[in-house]
Amino acid sequence: MKPRLIIDAQSIMLKGIVSPATSIHSPIRYLARTSSHPRQFDKANYDALVKNAIHMSRNGVNGIAPIGKRLPFRTIVILVATSSSLSMLLYATIQYWRIKEELNQSKESNIQRSIFLPLWLNSSILWKKTLNYPKGLRYVDMAYYNYITTEMMQSNTNAGDGKKSDIDHYCHELQEHNINYAVLEKLSSNNEVRAIYGLPLSLHANSNCKFNIWVELVHPSVSGMQIDIVQENKSHHQVNFQWAIKSINWNSIKDDTLSPIGLGMARIGSNAETKIHEKSSGKVHEAHQSKEKIVLNPNRDYAIRFQGEFAISDKSAEKQGKIKYIGAIDFDHLLINRGVIITDIELVHNGTSYKIV
Repeated sequence: MKPRLIIDAQSIMLKGIVSPATSIHSPIRYLARTSSHPRQFDKANYDALVKNAIHMSRNGVNGIAPIGKRLPFRTIVILVATSSSLSMLLYATIQYWRIKEELNQSKESNIQRSIFLPLWLNSSILWKKTLNYPKGLRYVDMAYYNYITTEMMQSNTNAGDGKKSDIDHYCHELQEHNINYAVLEKLSSNNEVRAIYGLPLSLHANSNCKFNIWVELVHPSVSGMQIDIVQENKSHHQVNFQWAIKSINWNSIKDDTLSPIGLGMARIGSNAETKIHEKSSGKVHEAHQSKEKIVLNPNRDYAIRFQGEFAISDKSAEKQGKIKYIGAIDFDHLLINRGVIITDIELVHNGTSYKIV
């Protein structure tokens, strides 16, 4: 009975040290029944105490780590957004006071300065950034936007079609006349189309034919808020806020960087040589008055693209099919068929698709 009393006393003394979780597994009782060596008993309790201490140091007393706790993702996002907003606010405030001081020192009137705050990057790697037509032109080419909206309004007014909006009327006229002519020209010169439908061809757009037109940014761009500060007079400054999109044209940035050091001068040699040759040729030259032209974006960092469908049939309407096309507006030939060019045409006839262009 003495060994049993000694073991029970030792287990009673260790109740304050060993956690309840370790006492459930009862390594002490197991040792009491199998062995009575004190050295083996102490080693088993020592291992249990070490494991319990490591567990408590990692998870804390209540299972929560007191040191090295990770912040929630929502908290991280809020902190980043707050710091970014405060930084942009500080930057805009400093730039505003600098511009205001510059305008006050200037003697001119109606001076405009702008502050751009980038908020979003459009990388244009997987897909191109697209904008609505023609509203999206305000961000890339304000001059062409004013021109095309004026043309739309005048065309709709002259046609007397008050039921359609200016943009709907413009798209209808563009598809029925200009795009129809360009597609018909491509189809008429294709041997496969002539073998199926013969000549002449009939193209028409019905209610089921879809037509979309959009503005596509060619280069990566940055979207953000633009603050325009306009000085009307010495005592009055007007501040306007508007959304803006800035294209990142690496070729233009490279040319602007290299031009000051003389590396961009190689492009102006041919024009000068031509003029010298003409002067020494003895020809009689006439002076031509330059006509006013549309001032477009010289960087051409955007494109106007469209896609749609036509119903195709032969002269007797016995053979019918569908034409799917994709095209763009050529800015260098706006006066020729409104600059419409067709880049892709697909013919669907009797459930079979034919690549035409």
